[in-house]
Amino acid sequence: MGTSKMNQKMKRRGALLLIVVVGLCLVYLAIILFVPAPKGSCADGMHPRSMAIIRNGSGSNIRFEKVIVDDEIVWEEPELTIMSKKDVETPWLDKRVASFWIDFCAPDKFVELKIATLNDMEERDTVSCALDNRLRPCLFEVGYQKGRLVCSPCTRQ
Repeated sequence: MGTSKMNQKMKRRGALLLIVVVGLCLVYLAIILFVPAPKGSCADGMHPRSMAIIRNGSGSNIRFEKVIVDDEIVWEEPELTIMSKKDVETPWLDKRVASFWIDFCAPDKFVELKIATLNDMEERDTVSCALDNRLRPCLFEVGYQKGRLVCSPCTRQ
């Protein structure tokens, strides 16, 4: 009799454990399916990332403090000074053109690119432009000039 009671307890514990595991799996599946990922998130790995190369064409060395896409900071290096192009008209001839790349995940729509800068005279500047991210993944070329951004259209990667 002792063995059969023990077997019954084991069966009940096994059934209870199975119910708990199935319940946890269902909760996890519900979270994945019904809770939206944060804005601009690539958390699920399904969304293609876009890239932008940002060049300083202002004529002076600038610190790009933040790069923001649709209110999400995608780059922040306040100690890094980005050199200016020497010849803005023919940048392909200047081998010392300083630029940096950012990659970001944003919705497939027009998104706002915003850049906060600080120049060598401690003047802050925040400029923005719209990027057409509907055909993502895209490669954008962005040129910073004092007081404005010049953004190219999407080039498919």
